[in-house]
Amino acid sequence: KTWRALAPSERDEAGGAVELIRRAAQGGHPQAMHALGVLHDTGRGVPQDLEEAAAWWRRAADLGEPAAQFALGTLVEQGQGGLEPSDVEAFKWYHKAADQGSAPAQCALGVMLATGRGGGGGG
Repeated sequence: KTWRALAPSERDEAGGAVELIRRAAQGGHPQAMHALGVLHDTGRGVPQDLEEAAAWWRRAADLGEPAAQFALGTLVEQGQGGLEPSDVEAFKWYHKAADQGSAPAQCALGVMLATGRGGGGGG
């Protein structure tokens, strides 16, 4: 369900969880930053806002959170969330996440390499 589709009691419950995640994110916890980005991406518990998702994912990605690195790479590759599309930048974030064992990032990196996008040849 999106935020608007939640019943008032569900909104209160979701709002409490969102507030805990927000506090942890503001306290510098990369996993909470990633989670808050996901909430803004999907509109669960908060209004959907890809620019806000991108901002939280960038903070978490800069701190080394692989799921956020992959998510940020996806937004950059697609030019969403107020970000300029860039295969080079997407490749960088996918590579960082892939090096930490992120299977989705490894797949995205492989596709970019196979198609000669972002860096490292291909064909």
